[in-house]
Amino acid sequence: SAVSKVVALHGKEAEAMIAELVQLFVDKVGADIAKAEDAEDIAPMAQGVASVVENAGVGCLQPVQVKGICDLAISEISKSFQREAALKESIVGAEGRSAEADEEDEDDDEDAEEDADEEDERSCRNGLGALVGACM
Repeated sequence: SAVSKVVALHGKEAEAMIAELVQLFVDKVGADIAKAEDAEDIAPMAQGVASVVENAGVGCLQPVQVKGICDLAISEISKSFQREAALKESIVGAEGRSAEADEEDEDDDEDAEEDADEEDERSCRNGLGALVGACM
Protein backbone atom coordinates (compact mmCIF):
# COMPACT_ATOMS: atom_id res chain seq x y z
CA SER A 1 0.00 0.00 0.00
CA ALA A 2 0.96 3.64 -0.33
CA VAL A 3 1.31 3.91 3.43
CA SER A 4 3.83 1.07 3.64
CA LYS A 5 5.98 2.81 1.00
CA VAL A 6 5.90 6.10 2.93
CA VAL A 7 6.67 4.34 6.22
CA ALA A 8 9.60 2.51 4.61
CA LEU A 9 11.03 5.84 3.44
CA HIS A 10 10.21 8.04 6.43
CA GLY A 11 9.79 5.72 9.40
CA LYS A 12 7.35 5.46 12.26
CA GLU A 13 6.77 9.21 12.52
CA ALA A 14 5.22 9.14 9.04
CA GLU A 15 3.07 6.19 10.04
CA ALA A 16 1.79 8.03 13.11
CA MET A 17 1.08 11.17 11.09
CA ILE A 18 -0.79 9.20 8.41
CA ALA A 19 -2.87 7.41 11.04
CA GLU A 20 -3.75 10.74 12.66
CA LEU A 21 -4.74 12.29 9.32
CA VAL A 22 -6.87 9.29 8.41
CA GLN A 23 -8.59 9.37 11.79
CA LEU A 24 -9.34 13.10 11.44
CA PHE A 25 -10.66 12.59 7.91
CA VAL A 26 -12.87 9.68 8.96
CA ASP A 27 -14.25 11.64 11.92
CA LYS A 28 -15.02 14.69 9.74
CA VAL A 29 -16.58 12.91 6.79
CA GLY A 30 -18.35 10.42 9.08
CA ALA A 31 -20.07 13.36 10.78
CA ASP A 32 -21.06 14.72 7.35
CA ILE A 33 -22.49 11.33 6.35
CA ALA A 34 -24.55 11.26 9.55
CA LYS A 35 -25.95 14.73 8.77
CA ALA A 36 -26.69 14.03 5.10
CA GLU A 37 -30.20 13.00 4.13
CA ASP A 38 -29.79 12.50 0.38
CA ALA A 39 -28.47 9.21 -1.02
CA GLU A 40 -26.85 11.18 -3.82
CA ASP A 41 -24.68 12.97 -1.22
CA ILE A 42 -23.98 9.96 1.01
CA ALA A 43 -22.71 7.59 -1.71
CA PRO A 44 -19.58 9.54 -2.74
CA MET A 45 -18.70 10.38 0.86
CA ALA A 46 -18.93 6.71 1.87
CA GLN A 47 -16.88 5.64 -1.15
CA GLY A 48 -14.27 8.29 -0.36
CA VAL A 49 -13.88 7.20 3.25
CA ALA A 50 -13.70 3.55 2.16
CA SER A 51 -10.95 4.39 -0.31
CA VAL A 52 -8.94 6.35 2.25
CA VAL A 53 -9.25 3.60 4.87
CA GLU A 54 -8.31 0.88 2.36
CA ASN A 55 -5.27 2.82 1.15
CA ALA A 56 -4.14 3.66 4.67
CA GLY A 57 -4.05 0.00 5.61
CA VAL A 58 -4.30 -1.98 8.81
CA GLY A 59 -3.95 -0.10 12.07
CA CYS A 60 -4.84 3.34 10.75
CA LEU A 61 -8.05 3.44 12.80
CA GLN A 62 -8.69 2.88 16.46
CA PRO A 63 -11.12 0.05 17.35
CA VAL A 64 -13.62 2.62 18.64
CA GLN A 65 -13.56 4.38 15.25
CA VAL A 66 -14.04 1.10 13.39
CA LYS A 67 -17.08 0.33 15.54
CA GLY A 68 -18.42 3.86 15.03
CA ILE A 69 -17.97 3.68 11.26
CA CYS A 70 -19.64 0.27 11.03
CA ASP A 71 -22.53 1.38 13.25
CA LEU A 72 -22.97 4.52 11.14
CA ALA A 73 -22.90 2.55 7.90
CA ILE A 74 -25.48 0.04 9.15
CA SER A 75 -27.72 2.86 10.36
CA GLU A 76 -27.44 4.69 7.04
CA ILE A 77 -28.12 1.48 5.08
CA SER A 78 -31.29 1.04 7.13
CA LYS A 79 -32.31 4.65 6.40
CA SER A 80 -31.68 4.05 2.70
CA PHE A 81 -34.03 1.06 2.69
CA GLN A 82 -36.63 3.20 4.48
CA ARG A 83 -36.28 5.98 1.89
CA GLU A 84 -36.58 3.45 -0.92
CA ALA A 85 -39.70 1.89 0.64
CA ALA A 86 -41.27 5.34 1.00
CA LEU A 87 -40.41 6.04 -2.64
CA LYS A 88 -42.07 2.81 -3.75
CA GLU A 89 -45.15 3.62 -1.67
CA SER A 90 -45.38 7.03 -3.30
CA ILE A 91 -45.06 5.40 -6.72
CA VAL A 92 -47.97 3.06 -5.99
CA GLY A 93 -50.06 6.00 -4.80
CA ALA A 94 -49.10 8.07 -7.82
CA GLU A 95 -49.94 5.23 -10.21
CA GLY A 96 -53.46 5.11 -8.80
CA ARG A 97 -53.91 8.83 -9.28
CA SER A 98 -52.27 8.93 -12.71
CA ALA A 99 -54.48 6.12 -14.02
CA GLU A 100 -57.39 8.46 -13.47
CA ALA A 101 -55.60 11.48 -14.88
CA ASP A 102 -54.10 9.68 -17.94
CA GLU A 103 -51.12 12.03 -18.38
CA GLU A 104 -48.49 9.88 -20.08
CA ASP A 105 -45.80 12.54 -20.65
CA GLU A 106 -45.66 13.44 -16.97
CA ASP A 107 -45.64 9.74 -16.06
CA ASP A 108 -42.54 9.14 -18.20
CA ASP A 109 -40.71 12.01 -16.51
CA GLU A 110 -41.76 10.77 -13.08
CA ASP A 111 -40.70 7.19 -13.93
CA ALA A 112 -37.24 8.39 -14.99
CA GLU A 113 -36.87 10.40 -11.78
CA GLU A 114 -38.03 7.47 -9.64
CA ASP A 115 -35.57 5.14 -11.39
CA ALA A 116 -32.77 7.64 -10.71
CA ASP A 117 -33.78 7.87 -7.04
CA GLU A 118 -33.76 4.08 -6.72
CA GLU A 119 -30.33 3.95 -8.37
CA ASP A 120 -29.07 6.64 -5.97
CA GLU A 121 -30.24 4.51 -3.03
CA ARG A 122 -28.48 1.42 -4.42
CA SER A 123 -25.28 3.44 -4.94
CA CYS A 124 -25.62 4.78 -1.41
CA ARG A 125 -25.90 1.27 0.06
CA ASN A 126 -23.01 0.01 -2.08
CA GLY A 127 -20.79 2.84 -0.83
CA LEU A 128 -21.77 2.19 2.77
CA GLY A 129 -21.11 -1.51 2.30
CA ALA A 130 -17.68 -0.70 0.87
CA LEU A 131 -17.06 1.42 3.95
CA VAL A 132 -17.76 -1.53 6.24
CA GLY A 133 -15.59 -3.75 4.05
CA ALA A 134 -12.70 -1.28 4.21
CA CYS A 135 -12.71 -1.54 7.99
CA MET A 136 -12.32 -5.32 7.96
